[in-house]
Amino acid sequence: MFWKKNKTGDSNNPQQEKNTEEQKDSIKAPEVKNHLEKVKEFTSKFSAELENINKCAMSNLTDWHAFLNELNINQVTSAQREAAKSTGLPIPKVAFPSEYRAVLELLKANTNPELKLLQEKVKDDFDADDLLDEFVRRKYDSLIDDELGKYLEKSKPSVSVTDIFANASTSMNKYSVQEKDTGDKSYSLKCKTCGAARLEEDQYDNCFYCGSPLF
Repeated sequence: MFWKKNKTGDSNNPQQEKNTEEQKDSIKAPEVKNHLEKVKEFTSKFSAELENINKCAMSNLTDWHAFLNELNINQVTSAQREAAKSTGLPIPKVAFPSEYRAVLELLKANTNPELKLLQEKVKDDFDADDLLDEFVRRKYDSLIDDELGKYLEKSKPSVSVTDIFANASTSMNKYSVQEKDTGDKSYSLKCKTCGAARLEEDQYDNCFYCGSPLF
């Protein structure tokens, strides 16, 4: 635990032993409670921030862009949205997937120092450490992939059969699927997160659609 036993004094004195035990209890209880509360406060604050991000991402473009500006995150331009749409990919009405990922990355970057300090503080407190470790394993470590996957699913606009055929010929020409002609497998890369193919006319290491690393 966080407190240390007081080894000074006469151990054969019953009254002193009683007083020592009372001191231990008075020190131990607040510290244990304090660390549990700190863990709960951190996880609750993190969840609230994530909920706010998701709310903004599904609101409207004006509010979402204002949110991005506050965070100093670059917006995807209208031209970029149209270019992505021409490939046949579903384009969310509000937050573009790569924008959403950038916000999640910033959330982790901003909270990581506080998390590290908290982990150091509670490492000797079994209950608090276990609670924090569970949060990290189940939510924090896989946050970006998990939340991005959920967002891609829930933000998909409804697509009609007409829309699919309208985009089919364009997307086939733009996507890098001509491996047999080029002999270069790098041209047929697909994002493991969203499935978007790497565009032939561009060279980049992150998916142009959701921002996930391609390599």
